[in-house]
Amino acid sequence: MDNYENYDNYENEADLVDEEKDIEEQDSIIPLLDFISTWFIRIGVVIGIIVLLYYIITGKIASALFFIIGLVIAYFFGYFFMFCLDKILSH
Repeated sequence: MDNYENYDNYENEADLVDEEKDIEEQDSIIPLLDFISTWFIRIGVVIGIIVLLYYIITGKIASALFFIIGLVIAYFFGYFFMFCLDKILSH
């Protein structure tokens, strides 16, 4: 019977440890980085649209095409970089 009581105490202590971890995760920096990342993306999209419209309105179609090609290259470079970083850190 004593073994069951020890098991219950161990289980209660494990629940307390999990609750403490949840509290620590709420105070972590991850939500802040998520918030900054979201707004950085939104501001980048708005600036990109404004620049693209500027190129089209002023008649610089070649510059607009180079701008779009540059964005595509930057996207794939970032994707490749994160892929390599993930592979290096996962091993």
